[in-house]
Amino acid sequence: MRQPNTVIGRPPKFFVMSESTTPPPVSSPGLLNEWLYDIIEPWLKGRVLEVGSTPHSISAIFAQKGQPIHLSSSDKYTRDQLRTKYQGIEPIRDVKALDFHRADFEQAYPVEVARFFDTVLVLNQSCNSIIVRNARHLLRDRGRLVALAPVYTTIYSGLEIDLEDLKKYNHQSIKRLMTDEMEILATHYFNQSSPSFIVIARKLEPQKNLHASTSR
Repeated sequence: MRQPNTVIGRPPKFFVMSESTTPPPVSSPGLLNEWLYDIIEPWLKGRVLEVGSTPHSISAIFAQKGQPIHLSSSDKYTRDQLRTKYQGIEPIRDVKALDFHRADFEQAYPVEVARFFDTVLVLNQSCNSIIVRNARHLLRDRGRLVALAPVYTTIYSGLEIDLEDLKKYNHQSIKRLMTDEMEILATHYFNQSSPSFIVIARKLEPQKNLHASTSR
């Protein structure tokens, strides 16, 4: 397995994996998913859950490569599509009914999935504070959140943003999302024309989280 260019044991607080990368066109979802997979693959570990799965999402690449993954969707029709598409395909472990936009997520799913996953992928929708909080509910200590922010379609918004300003924008927005309960491991910028990026963060262990909260 390819290793990321940082030390997982003691990562810096804000590490830029790559300043700029140009993704394939959105009209080629297969190529786009392969591109995304190559970026996030070094950061995958243990049980992996995809949030907001669809028949055309990155889970198809997981299936091709034999990488186990759990799928999820809040929509019954989509879940039925996924179960039909991946019936008998072993890397697809199951398709869960999860609504990550629920404010009462922890009460709605208190036992079945709490602290069950090592990696949670949020690549099909904009990552916000509710999704981050709900992902934390599912992650084991030191589990990883791999998130796309904002949604992919904004990559081609045509904004003229200097790369240094882009870093500052992303740094501040990530910090607001993650708070003291998540530690940023890495970011990957798509290009220099839009504030779009992948962020990899790690759920802090309780004692480390307590120390961070009391040391401010």
